[in-house]
Amino acid sequence: MRRSPSRALTVGRIAALVMLLSITVPAQNAEQPDWKNLENETMQHFQALVRMDTSDPPGKERPAADYLRQVLEKEGIPVQVFALETDRTNVIARLNGSGRKRPLLIMGHTDVVNVDPKKWNFPPFGATRDGGYVYGRGAIDDKDNVVASLMTMLELKRLKTPLDRDVIFLAEAGEEGSTRVGIQYMVNQHFPEIDAEYCLAEGGNVMRSGGQVRFASVQTLEKIPRAIELTAHGVSGHGSIPLKNEPHRPLVRGCCRCCELAYAYPHQ
Repeated sequence: MRRSPSRALTVGRIAALVMLLSITVPAQNAEQPDWKNLENETMQHFQALVRMDTSDPPGKERPAADYLRQVLEKEGIPVQVFALETDRTNVIARLNGSGRKRPLLIMGHTDVVNVDPKKWNFPPFGATRDGGYVYGRGAIDDKDNVVASLMTMLELKRLKTPLDRDVIFLAEAGEEGSTRVGIQYMVNQHFPEIDAEYCLAEGGNVMRSGGQVRFASVQTLEKIPRAIELTAHGVSGHGSIPLKNEPHRPLVRGCCRCCELAYAYPHQ
């Protein structure tokens, strides 16, 4: 593909999160967000973050982390930053609730996969708007979720929404292959800061056809690697003189069969 289109759907995600977290507020007293201004502000933050080259490797998420910290602190939201390496910064912000329930964690990662600009019609870090789309690396993986989480925190703070649980925002480094400096670091060394009953992160999507929403999917987990050691016994040999009873042959056939089953039953 020559280009990677992405609609800025963050406002919809913000609306869903704000409504989810506002259910304790009586309807007659609930202040409603200014959706028009919210949409413009969301796009401003979204484009600003997409324009930052946080390709991983090497990562260097610090500019994105600094940007998020400044926006949050300007609104009076306490922020903590954690970094295993100087330029691989994780950001945590927290809104305190009543403590009646355990916290909710909302998160996104600020790094993006590498990109070959020659294969793009628009600059991959230009956040160009064209035809109702925003074009840029990270537009749907995962700076949309970062901005949705950011704006959710801002709106909950501005609306003074009563919360029966803390809401924690984590902007994570290193998701695209170097989790050692991101979620693994946070879990291993700073878990109390992100300990929560539920976590909402990337995954799932909304399918549209002809401009109409057809269905929304919810993702609850992802596949993880599982290492398996297989041992075959037989006569040893050499590649220069292949033998019919070499032990690697059944292993190869077994691997091929696994591939066939994976394609035959892709969702199992």
